[in-house]
Amino acid sequence: MSQTTSLIQDEDPYKEIFNEFAQKDNDYLTVEELQMTLNSNGYDFTLKACNNMFIHVDEDTNKRLDYEEFIKLMKFLIRMHGTFMHLDKSQLQVIKRTDLRDALKNLGYQFSNEQFSILFNVSDINNDNRINFEEFVSMSLQLKALREIYRNALKKKARKIKQLQSTGGGGSGSSSESDELNNTQNQNTLSNNELKNLQLDANDFDDILKSLGIDTDINKTKNALKHFDTNHDEKMSFEEFVHFIFTVNDSGLN
Repeated sequence: MSQTTSLIQDEDPYKEIFNEFAQKDNDYLTVEELQMTLNSNGYDFTLKACNNMFIHVDEDTNKRLDYEEFIKLMKFLIRMHGTFMHLDKSQLQVIKRTDLRDALKNLGYQFSNEQFSILFNVSDINNDNRINFEEFVSMSLQLKALREIYRNALKKKARKIKQLQSTGGGGSGSSSESDELNNTQNQNTLSNNELKNLQLDANDFDDILKSLGIDTDINKTKNALKHFDTNHDEKMSFEEFVHFIFTVNDSGLN
Protein backbone atom coordinates (compact mmCIF):
# COMPACT_ATOMS: atom_id res chain seq x y z
CA MET A 1 0.00 0.00 0.00
CA SER A 2 1.49 3.36 -1.03
CA GLN A 3 1.86 6.25 1.39
CA THR A 4 -0.57 8.31 -0.72
CA THR A 5 -3.23 5.58 -0.63
CA SER A 6 -2.80 5.24 3.11
CA LEU A 7 -3.17 9.00 3.56
CA ILE A 8 -6.38 9.04 1.51
CA GLN A 9 -7.81 6.20 3.56
CA ASP A 10 -6.92 8.01 6.76
CA GLU A 11 -8.71 11.11 5.48
CA ASP A 12 -11.84 9.29 4.24
CA PRO A 13 -13.68 9.49 7.60
CA TYR A 14 -13.55 13.29 7.37
CA LYS A 15 -15.33 13.29 4.01
CA GLU A 16 -18.64 12.23 5.55
CA ILE A 17 -18.29 14.89 8.24
CA PHE A 18 -17.45 17.52 5.61
CA ASN A 19 -20.32 16.56 3.31
CA GLU A 20 -22.88 16.75 6.10
CA PHE A 21 -22.65 20.53 6.30
CA ALA A 22 -20.92 21.57 3.05
CA GLN A 23 -22.74 23.54 0.37
CA LYS A 24 -24.18 20.75 -1.74
CA ASP A 25 -23.72 22.38 -5.15
CA ASN A 26 -20.30 23.88 -4.50
CA ASP A 27 -18.65 21.48 -2.04
CA TYR A 28 -17.33 24.03 0.44
CA LEU A 29 -17.90 25.24 4.00
CA THR A 30 -18.63 28.77 5.13
CA VAL A 31 -17.34 29.84 8.54
CA GLU A 32 -20.81 29.30 10.04
CA GLU A 33 -20.96 25.81 8.54
CA LEU A 34 -17.47 25.09 9.85
CA GLN A 35 -18.67 25.94 13.35
CA MET A 36 -21.65 23.59 12.97
CA THR A 37 -19.40 20.86 11.57
CA LEU A 38 -16.88 21.01 14.41
CA ASN A 39 -19.38 21.48 17.23
CA SER A 40 -21.52 18.61 15.97
CA ASN A 41 -18.48 16.39 16.40
CA GLY A 42 -17.59 17.03 20.01
CA TYR A 43 -16.03 20.50 19.95
CA ASP A 44 -17.41 23.72 21.40
CA PHE A 45 -15.85 26.49 19.31
CA THR A 46 -17.19 30.04 19.24
CA LEU A 47 -17.82 31.68 15.88
CA LYS A 48 -14.83 33.98 16.50
CA ALA A 49 -12.56 30.98 17.10
CA CYS A 50 -13.85 29.33 13.92
CA ASN A 51 -13.20 32.52 11.99
CA ASN A 52 -9.59 32.51 13.24
CA MET A 53 -9.18 28.88 12.16
CA PHE A 54 -10.88 29.66 8.85
CA ILE A 55 -8.37 32.41 8.09
CA HIS A 56 -5.51 30.11 9.11
CA VAL A 57 -6.26 27.48 6.44
CA ASP A 58 -8.14 29.46 3.74
CA GLU A 59 -5.09 29.74 1.50
CA ASP A 60 -6.92 31.14 -1.52
CA THR A 61 -8.70 33.69 0.74
CA ASN A 62 -12.04 33.14 -0.99
CA LYS A 63 -13.87 32.82 2.35
CA ARG A 64 -14.79 29.25 1.45
CA LEU A 65 -13.25 26.12 2.91
CA ASP A 66 -12.90 23.28 0.41
CA TYR A 67 -12.25 19.69 1.41
CA GLU A 68 -8.47 19.94 1.03
CA GLU A 69 -8.42 22.98 3.33
CA PHE A 70 -10.74 21.18 5.74
CA ILE A 71 -8.28 18.26 5.94
CA LYS A 72 -5.50 20.77 6.65
CA LEU A 73 -7.58 22.21 9.48
CA MET A 74 -8.29 18.80 11.00
CA LYS A 75 -4.57 17.95 10.94
CA PHE A 76 -3.86 21.31 12.57
CA LEU A 77 -6.35 20.51 15.35
CA ILE A 78 -4.70 17.12 15.88
CA ARG A 79 -1.29 18.81 16.29
CA MET A 80 -2.77 21.42 18.62
CA HIS A 81 -4.38 18.69 20.70
CA GLY A 82 -0.99 17.02 21.11
CA THR A 83 0.49 20.29 22.37
CA PHE A 84 -2.51 20.84 24.62
CA MET A 85 -2.21 17.39 26.20
CA HIS A 86 1.49 18.02 26.87
CA LEU A 87 0.60 21.21 28.77
CA ASP A 88 -2.30 19.58 30.61
CA LYS A 89 -0.28 18.64 33.68
CA SER A 90 -3.39 17.78 35.71
CA GLN A 91 -4.81 15.53 32.94
CA LEU A 92 -8.21 17.19 33.42
CA GLN A 93 -8.51 18.44 29.81
CA VAL A 94 -7.59 21.97 30.91
CA ILE A 95 -4.43 24.07 31.25
CA LYS A 96 -3.91 25.84 34.54
CA ARG A 97 -2.86 29.48 34.69
CA THR A 98 0.64 28.72 35.99
CA ASP A 99 1.26 26.03 33.36
CA LEU A 100 0.25 28.38 30.53
CA ARG A 101 2.46 31.13 31.94
CA ASP A 102 5.44 28.77 32.03
CA ALA A 103 4.73 27.53 28.49
CA LEU A 104 4.59 31.05 27.06
CA LYS A 105 7.82 31.94 28.86
CA ASN A 106 9.53 28.87 27.41
CA LEU A 107 8.41 29.99 23.94
CA GLY A 108 10.22 33.29 24.46
CA TYR A 109 7.32 35.56 25.38
CA GLN A 110 8.08 38.05 28.14
CA PHE A 111 4.64 39.02 29.38
CA SER A 112 4.44 41.00 32.60
CA ASN A 113 1.98 39.88 35.27
CA GLU A 114 -0.57 42.43 34.07
CA GLN A 115 -0.09 41.54 30.40
CA PHE A 116 -0.44 37.82 31.06
CA SER A 117 -3.54 38.35 33.22
CA ILE A 118 -5.28 40.22 30.39
CA LEU A 119 -4.28 37.56 27.86
CA PHE A 120 -5.47 34.75 30.13
CA ASN A 121 -8.73 36.39 31.20
CA VAL A 122 -9.79 37.29 27.66
CA SER A 123 -8.90 33.78 26.44
CA ASP A 124 -10.78 32.15 29.34
CA ILE A 125 -14.16 32.54 27.66
CA ASN A 126 -16.16 30.51 30.19
CA ASN A 127 -14.44 32.23 33.15
CA ASP A 128 -13.47 29.05 34.99
CA ASN A 129 -9.86 30.19 35.56
CA ARG A 130 -8.60 27.43 33.27
CA ILE A 131 -7.99 27.14 29.53
CA ASN A 132 -9.79 24.34 27.72
CA PHE A 133 -8.83 23.03 24.29
CA GLU A 134 -11.09 25.34 22.29
CA GLU A 135 -9.85 28.37 24.23
CA PHE A 136 -6.25 27.23 23.74
CA VAL A 137 -6.68 26.93 19.97
CA SER A 138 -8.32 30.35 19.73
CA MET A 139 -5.63 32.03 21.85
CA SER A 140 -2.80 30.36 19.92
CA LEU A 141 -4.20 31.49 16.57
CA GLN A 142 -4.68 35.04 17.82
CA LEU A 143 -1.09 35.18 19.07
CA LYS A 144 0.13 33.79 15.74
CA ALA A 145 -1.86 36.38 13.79
CA LEU A 146 -0.66 39.24 16.00
CA ARG A 147 2.94 38.02 15.72
CA GLU A 148 2.65 38.10 11.93
CA ILE A 149 1.14 41.61 11.97
CA TYR A 150 3.86 42.86 14.31
CA ARG A 151 6.67 41.20 12.37
CA ASN A 152 5.41 42.61 9.06
CA ALA A 153 5.35 46.08 10.64
CA LEU A 154 8.96 45.60 11.75
CA LYS A 155 9.96 44.55 8.24
CA LYS A 156 8.24 47.61 6.81
CA LYS A 157 10.07 49.84 9.31
CA ALA A 158 13.42 48.19 8.54
CA ARG A 159 13.00 48.61 4.79
CA LYS A 160 12.00 52.25 5.26
CA ILE A 161 15.12 52.95 7.34
CA LYS A 162 17.37 51.22 4.80
CA GLN A 163 15.77 53.10 1.93
CA LEU A 164 16.34 56.43 3.65
CA GLN A 165 19.93 55.46 4.40
CA SER A 166 20.59 54.45 0.79
CA THR A 167 19.36 57.82 -0.46
CA GLY A 168 21.33 59.72 2.18
CA GLY A 169 18.17 60.90 3.90
CA GLY A 170 18.90 59.49 7.32
CA GLY A 171 16.26 57.47 9.14
CA SER A 172 13.47 57.70 11.62
CA GLY A 173 14.90 54.86 13.70
CA SER A 174 17.36 55.13 16.56
CA SER A 175 21.13 54.99 16.00
CA SER A 176 21.24 51.42 17.34
CA GLU A 177 18.52 50.40 14.88
CA SER A 178 20.39 52.05 12.01
CA ASP A 179 23.72 50.46 13.00
CA GLU A 180 22.13 47.02 13.04
CA LEU A 181 20.52 47.51 9.65
CA ASN A 182 23.80 48.73 8.14
CA ASN A 183 25.04 45.15 8.47
CA THR A 184 22.26 43.83 6.25
CA GLN A 185 23.26 43.35 2.63
CA ASN A 186 19.81 42.52 1.29
CA GLN A 187 16.88 44.58 2.53
CA ASN A 188 14.48 41.80 1.56
CA THR A 189 16.24 39.30 3.83
CA LEU A 190 15.93 40.37 7.45
CA SER A 191 17.10 38.04 10.20
CA ASN A 192 15.36 37.51 13.52
CA ASN A 193 18.24 39.26 15.30
CA GLU A 194 17.93 42.31 13.08
CA LEU A 195 14.20 42.54 13.68
CA LYS A 196 14.69 41.88 17.40
CA ASN A 197 16.59 45.16 17.77
CA LEU A 198 13.69 47.10 16.27
CA GLN A 199 10.51 48.17 18.02
CA LEU A 200 7.53 50.14 16.81
CA ASP A 201 7.10 53.85 17.52
CA ALA A 202 3.82 55.79 17.54
CA ASN A 203 3.72 56.22 13.75
CA ASP A 204 4.32 52.50 13.16
CA PHE A 205 1.69 51.64 15.74
CA ASP A 206 -0.76 54.06 14.12
CA ASP A 207 -0.29 52.34 10.75
CA ILE A 208 -1.07 48.95 12.31
CA LEU A 209 -4.23 50.17 14.02
CA LYS A 210 -5.56 51.73 10.83
CA SER A 211 -4.80 48.54 8.88
CA LEU A 212 -6.87 46.65 11.47
CA GLY A 213 -9.79 49.00 10.90
CA ILE A 214 -9.52 50.65 14.31
CA ASP A 215 -10.78 54.24 14.23
CA THR A 216 -7.90 56.34 15.51
CA ASP A 217 -5.59 59.26 14.80
CA ILE A 218 -1.99 59.91 15.77
CA ASN A 219 -2.92 61.69 19.01
CA LYS A 220 -5.11 58.80 20.17
CA THR A 221 -2.38 56.37 19.16
CA LYS A 222 0.24 58.28 21.14
CA ASN A 223 -2.02 58.24 24.20
CA ALA A 224 -2.56 54.49 23.80
CA LEU A 225 1.17 53.91 23.40
CA LYS A 226 1.88 55.93 26.53
CA HIS A 227 -0.70 53.91 28.51
CA PHE A 228 0.57 50.47 27.42
CA ASP A 229 4.28 51.36 27.31
CA THR A 230 5.15 49.56 30.54
CA ASN A 231 8.92 50.10 30.29
CA HIS A 232 8.52 53.79 29.28
CA ASP A 233 10.79 53.65 26.22
CA GLU A 234 8.21 55.26 23.89
CA LYS A 235 8.20 52.09 21.79
CA MET A 236 5.70 49.25 21.43
CA SER A 237 7.09 45.77 22.11
CA PHE A 238 5.22 42.69 20.94
CA GLU A 239 4.03 41.92 24.45
CA GLU A 240 2.75 45.49 24.83
CA PHE A 241 1.03 45.17 21.45
CA VAL A 242 -0.74 41.97 22.56
CA HIS A 243 -1.72 43.67 25.82
CA PHE A 244 -3.27 46.53 23.87
CA ILE A 245 -5.19 44.34 21.40
CA PHE A 246 -6.58 42.02 24.07
CA THR A 247 -7.56 45.00 26.24
CA VAL A 248 -9.25 46.98 23.47
CA ASN A 249 -10.82 43.76 22.14
CA ASP A 250 -11.93 45.32 18.85
CA SER A 251 -13.81 48.15 20.55
CA GLY A 252 -11.56 50.91 19.21
CA LEU A 253 -9.78 53.68 21.04
CA ASN A 254 -11.43 56.14 23.41
